[in-house]
Amino acid sequence: MCRPASVAYTTATNTTPVEIAADTNGLYSFTMPKGNVTVTATFVPENDNDPSVGKGIISGYSTGYQGCTGYNCVLLKFSDLDPAAWYHDGIHFCLENGIMQGFGNDKFQPLGLTTRAQVVTTLWNIAGHPISASPITFKDVNPDDWFYDAIMWAAGNGIVNGYGDGTFGPNDMVTREQIAKIFYGYAQFYGFDVSATSDLAGYEGVDEISAWALPYVKWAVGAGVCCGAEGNHKVLAPTQNAGRAELATMILNFCMNVARK
Repeated sequence: MCRPASVAYTTATNTTPVEIAADTNGLYSFTMPKGNVTVTATFVPENDNDPSVGKGIISGYSTGYQGCTGYNCVLLKFSDLDPAAWYHDGIHFCLENGIMQGFGNDKFQPLGLTTRAQVVTTLWNIAGHPISASPITFKDVNPDDWFYDAIMWAAGNGIVNGYGDGTFGPNDMVTREQIAKIFYGYAQFYGFDVSATSDLAGYEGVDEISAWALPYVKWAVGAGVCCGAEGNHKVLAPTQNAGRAELATMILNFCMNVARK
């Protein structure tokens, strides 16, 4: 079984990625462009929670971004995105590969805050929608929730934990240091190198890092995954809630600096 990783259409002068939409039944669709075009789809295998399969799928994204020529940039589809902004590469990468989508009405909401469910679901998407028969249940995660499969996979494999009261908090905002821990657990589960570290010299906000999060933030910086707050590379802001543009940039950094090794 395979799923589409990306779809693009080619004209005589240009190749443009097409946004892929997935429904709750595991079906994928896209809007057919007008005109005389050639449509090409790239497929990756479905993942039954085999880490070796997931690792191969994730690593494939490291060769999936060819940069942007500026002509007909995919960010131009959204009225609230600036192709010249610091977040261009991260968001372009995620849109081009179907990792993230907009919210309708031509909006992407780059500064919109990210929830725990959104982070977990995004990483689940990159890993090929692995199926995990997790014994873990949460009072606030139900089988008909759009994030159910992703959270069952992440919690079942120890990539992320719930709270001690039997809840997961899927709609809780996620901080930047929490994302660092989630990415670390993700890398570790799939067998990527997690030995990188940093002394964090020259970074602002080091004294704000929670004690439990320090090794994960050091890894995220040393591995080149960390994205500075709102693009300011040297500002850690570890307890600040992370925006969608920051998450997109961290995904690109992870794929290029960790997954390709």
